[in-house]
Amino acid sequence: MTFQNNPGLAQAATFGFTNAQVAPSLGRNLSTGSVAVVNIMAPNSLFEPRYSQMDIRLSRRFKFGQLRLEPRADVYNLFNSVTALGSISGYGGAWLRPTDVLGARLAKFGVQVDW
Repeated sequence: MTFQNNPGLAQAATFGFTNAQVAPSLGRNLSTGSVAVVNIMAPNSLFEPRYSQMDIRLSRRFKFGQLRLEPRADVYNLFNSVTALGSISGYGGAWLRPTDVLGARLAKFGVQVDW
């Protein structure tokens, strides 16, 4: 059995300012191109909630002379918790939209045979 309690994803907010927005206050054009991407929120100041994940394996060994059988059942993310593992940091309509989430509950069955 494995139990993990992990910190949530650090959220970020960036905004792309165009050359037309920046040039009047800067007094010149941008040297990096037409857009300057700026952090508008302090890094590591806002986080998703912590999340937990439990994985479990059930197995039993049976012996029949020289033959050994070990059936197994594995369940990953037993409580089917869901959390964002990645999100869009660009400030706007899609800000903080998840790009990756924790995988759903998964069951795997198998058997090991030794002779």
